[in-house]
Amino acid sequence: MFNRFLDDWFIFPLLQILLVLIFLNGLRLEWGWFTKKSNLTAEVIRGEKSWAYFQLFFGISSLVMLEIIAATEALVGYKTIITAFDLVILFYLCFYNNWFRNKIVGLFGKSESKHETHI
Repeated sequence: MFNRFLDDWFIFPLLQILLVLIFLNGLRLEWGWFTKKSNLTAEVIRGEKSWAYFQLFFGISSLVMLEIIAATEALVGYKTIITAFDLVILFYLCFYNNWFRNKIVGLFGKSESKHETHI
């Protein structure tokens, strides 16, 4: 019974739903849907290092997504449209959505500032 939840027919649609939910949340936060309105604004001009993070994250996440799509047995015959759909969403999130780009910068920033201890 547990194997059913590890099957491609269960996991792959869950990953697709997760990607769409992240996309919709990014749109919601970007366009201010269902959020409190304030008069505060901030403008940030991203440097080369931030753009390198976006490119690296897009490259890695695209590669992972393409490998998952190629390996799955679920939805055979629809892989081309799923691939195009996923890559467009990832491209938008990584290069145009401010909320998601802040998450990427935060992820790499935390990684760089982590102190390591050697025992």
